[in-house]
Amino acid sequence: MAPRATPLAAIHDALCDAFTLESLGRMLKLRLNRDLSDYSSRSDRQQVVFDLLDRAQREGFLDDLVSAARESNPGNEKLAVLPPTRGEELRYLSRLIEETEKKARLYSPLQSIAATGHAPLDAWGDDNLAPVTHQSRKREEKRESYDDVLAACGKVKRAALLGAPGSGKSTTLRKLAMDLARRAQASEAEPLPVLGTLGNWRGSESLDQFLKHTIGWDIQAVSRARPLVLLLDGLNEVPTATRTDKAKDVIRLQGSIDPGTDLYVSCRTEDYTGDLDLGLDTLTLEPLSPPRIQAALRQWVTNLGEAPGLGTPFSGNWPGTNGLRASSRDGPANTNSGLPRIFLGTNSTSITATTNCGVATSPIPGA
Repeated sequence: MAPRATPLAAIHDALCDAFTLESLGRMLKLRLNRDLSDYSSRSDRQQVVFDLLDRAQREGFLDDLVSAARESNPGNEKLAVLPPTRGEELRYLSRLIEETEKKARLYSPLQSIAATGHAPLDAWGDDNLAPVTHQSRKREEKRESYDDVLAACGKVKRAALLGAPGSGKSTTLRKLAMDLARRAQASEAEPLPVLGTLGNWRGSESLDQFLKHTIGWDIQAVSRARPLVLLLDGLNEVPTATRTDKAKDVIRLQGSIDPGTDLYVSCRTEDYTGDLDLGLDTLTLEPLSPPRIQAALRQWVTNLGEAPGLGTPFSGNWPGTNGLRASSRDGPANTNSGLPRIFLGTNSTSITATTNCGVATSPIPGA
């Protein structure tokens, strides 16, 4: 199967530009264990490449050929602008999911901090993320609220995702990337997520070049070839000295990628002004309400396996107190019970639980 929406002429031109006959034969043998002489006996390079592509298309290894060529000569610009093959997409999606799950384990450190033997709080579960408010760039349109940001992203196709420090902006984008990646694994008709961490964009290269280094393909070519969702995390984390130029480059990319490409850029609310204002609609993460925090804690305690029959799971005063105490049907928890005394972090995004088994800290899902 040919790479999606890629004319054979573009592949032919790229292969002719990237390889001599000798290096083409070497690449074919070392990468695919095929002999170039089995596909063409001519001496003209363009004709040899044509014969090879014709056979590769008919015999079903065109995807493998393009991938092998790109891996063999990663610096060739004409190969780089070819959109990804399905095989390359699947490898990228697997890597994205693996890296994102690794971050979830890193930010759910119950297993390493508390020697309780319990599973860590699942930061990537099926629970809804924090509620959001959508503000159109057209200020005359009234604000609209959504129960969770994933629902909002289904309707708002390009936006700046705003929130206070620790409000869950990065968690939200990773959750969205995970959901999209799993769908794209199941069907190539689903949009391809590209997650870029802008805090790592510290050099003088363009955003296109930075993303190409991240995913291995030209972002413009990908956007033209297939549905794409671009997730850019941490606009406020780019170096202060280059913020203006980098914000302008994000704006330039908005205008140059395919209009059908969804785009979400996260930034601290207080920083999304002046040069960092990208002119997008905004999705603002709202603080977790007491019922949402209570629901997260209820799930967490239940998952501990030490409170199988919680009646009124939590009691205590909301913001302004220094914590909550779990209670069971049999009455309030005490220091000798298996139920935890739970203290909330000041920004209500993390939980510290003290039990008779030890101390553990973990984020609230979606916080």
